[in-house]
Amino acid sequence: MGIGFSETTKHSVNWLVDADCLKSLPDLMCHYTDWVYSFKPTEKGGILTPTFRNAPYRNAFVPEISIEVSQKEGGTDFKIIGKPIKPVRIFMALWFLILAVFEVFIIIISFTSGLESILPLFVPVAMCVFGYCLCKIGTLITFKSIAKAIKQVINNKLI
Repeated sequence: MGIGFSETTKHSVNWLVDADCLKSLPDLMCHYTDWVYSFKPTEKGGILTPTFRNAPYRNAFVPEISIEVSQKEGGTDFKIIGKPIKPVRIFMALWFLILAVFEVFIIIISFTSGLESILPLFVPVAMCVFGYCLCKIGTLITFKSIAKAIKQVINNKLI
């Protein structure tokens, strides 16, 4: 799952929409953001994977997105699941491990040397919060873009 970085959201529409309509999502994602995605169809919908070949400066915290399409009575549900790509999950696991060791080291030093300020105790915690926010914000921004792209796909299919 990705040590708590996964996000899930649901969008529903009042029309019956086929999962094949998702094939045009990568082009629309490029339109709504500057991120390039590739699309791989699955039984229930598809997986959008960020591609970083085109420009090496792309944001590595842009998540991989899995979209499940399910028909309900009178409409369609889109379940969107986002998680950071595997190298980011590995990096963040190492990041948190190093910061946890650093925090323990600072606590031991503060008790043995009698530090007058407790401010150094909060530095690793702040760094953990910053890393976690990078993953969460990247996913939430991408969810908004995907919601716009899905609405555009549905509107194009209805016209």
